[in-house]
Amino acid sequence: MNWFKFGGYILIIIPTLFTGVALAMYLLQDYMIFLGERMPVNHKYNFNLPFEEINIDLENGSRINCLLFKAKEPKGLVYYHHGNAGNLQGWGNLAGHFLKNKFDVLFYDYRGYGKSTGNISAEHQLHKDASFILSEILKTRTYNKLIYYGTSLGTGIASRLAHNKPPDGLILETPYYSFLELIKYHYPYLPSSLLSKYKLRTYKNIKNLKCPILIFHGTDDVIVPYDSSVRLSKLSDRINFLTIKGGVHSNLPDFTVYQEELSRYLSEI
Repeated sequence: MNWFKFGGYILIIIPTLFTGVALAMYLLQDYMIFLGERMPVNHKYNFNLPFEEINIDLENGSRINCLLFKAKEPKGLVYYHHGNAGNLQGWGNLAGHFLKNKFDVLFYDYRGYGKSTGNISAEHQLHKDASFILSEILKTRTYNKLIYYGTSLGTGIASRLAHNKPPDGLILETPYYSFLELIKYHYPYLPSSLLSKYKLRTYKNIKNLKCPILIFHGTDDVIVPYDSSVRLSKLSDRINFLTIKGGVHSNLPDFTVYQEELSRYLSEI
């Protein structure tokens, strides 16, 4: 075997494979991140709680589908930014946690999720849509208190909105320190800082907020490392960090300690 020639092949093949994987990641990242399930526009939501379905038209022609669950004599509004999978039919099942604490809660599906139309192709769309939806809702409704809630993917969106339009409170469930860092965690051998279109710097958005911040994270989360919240909790003395022992990425609302702490936080806002 000609080892010199073999070594030359290796020097060509490995960079080529690496470049191919990196290019595929860049081109496919929208499909890898946003795992929403579409629904037909005539889908009828079925919940045992009072709600109103609202459609909001964006400037680009896309339509965002929202669900506003209504409490009796609400103290305020919780504006909920959900994770990267599913749609409102599933996420709406969490509404009861807020209604029982006398808060209306507004859920919305990102572009391409559920009955929302369009597609996500850039980070600025996420932030622009979140801000626009809130503005449209508050044109016809008045609330004494406004809380932003983000879970997983939605934590970066909720925290950025809080930075730009300060709320009375911010709740983050399984937040990442930054989305770019999370990508590096899952793909450590790729130059994610160069390839990723999505940065979502949660740490940068919350460190100077004046409102009380509540963070939930489970110790057994393998999607977003528990340490992300540990580090976030050290950025401000306004942050209350609740560790849920044994909690994973998607089951924190099932824990009694979560429900008790959420009730305490909302009662003190």
